[in-house]
Parts: sequence; C-alpha cells; structure tokens
Amino acid sequence: MISTKGTFKVKGGKKFTRIINIYKKEKNWTTILRTASLELADEIRDNAEKKVYTKFTRRSGKLGKSIKSKVTRRGNNVFISLSSNHPGARIMEKGGISERPYAKDPETRKKLMTYGYQVGATPFQIAFGIWRNQPFRQATYFMRNALREGLPKLESKIARTALRMKR
Repeated sequence: MISTKGTFKVKGGKKFTRIINIYKKEKNWTTILRTASLELADEIRDNAEKKVYTKFTRRSGKLGKSIKSKVTRRGNNVFISLSSNHPGARIMEKGGISERPYAKDPETRKKLMTYGYQVGATPFQIAFGIWRNQPFRQATYFMRNALREGLPKLESKIARTALRMKR
C-alpha cells in the first residue's frame, strides 16, 4: 500500500489572518480545519485519479478506484492523505525499474491475461513489453501533486468555513 500525506503550512494575507483570529480557541481551529479538509478531500482524490490517467491509459479503471482520501487529526494538526492498495500504484507514483513479470505464475498470469484480452496480446507478450519499455521508469507523483494543487483551494475553504461558522 502506498500512502502520500500532505502537511500544509498556510501563509495567508490579511483577510485570511483576520478570519482566523476570530477563532482563537484551539477547538474551533481544529474544527474549522477538519471541516474544510473533509469538504476538499474527495476533490483532491478525483484530481489524483485524473492526473494518473493523463500519463497512463485507463484499462480497467482499478487504479483510479483504489485511490482513497483520508482526513485525520493528531493533536492540533489536521492531515489530508491519499493512499492506494493497487499493486502498480507505488511504482507509478515514485517511478523505478520494472522487473519482468513472471508470466508462468498463476496469479500474475491471470492479471496479465486480463490486460492481454483488452489489447489482444498473450501474457508473455505483456510481460516482455513491460520489461522492454519500462513504462514506469520516471515518477509521476500523481498523488503528491494532487495534494499540492489542493493547497490554494484548502486555504479558501478554511476562510469560507470560518465565516460560515461565525454566523
């Protein structure tokens, strides 16, 4: 399982600071941050799914469906994280050299056959193609980049959530 956590440092202008100064209690802070993060987590997850399929062709859609967002709180900190239990997620996210899949292993053969039927190739051809082409050599950082791109939206969500809670 691969997991990418984002810890955001919020540096805002005067408007953002004024809104947050309304809530000086620690409990209000964490409530605002958690609420804003929960509202944005699925949007960040969808962005990560979109990013991975701009680089790789969607075959079965299992990779995109396996990406999960999670909002957790530890003390005063609120974390948004993305994770995936898809077998190829780690190498797609962080890059690396692909070993040649062993096409005679029954479990691997079944997975290769699934993709083989979609593209009209045998499991051996798929395994050899992965090894020869090294499609995952370069990292895509689709989850990390989705978290980073969510920061400006998170800042505005925090401001809107604080104003909404003030009323």
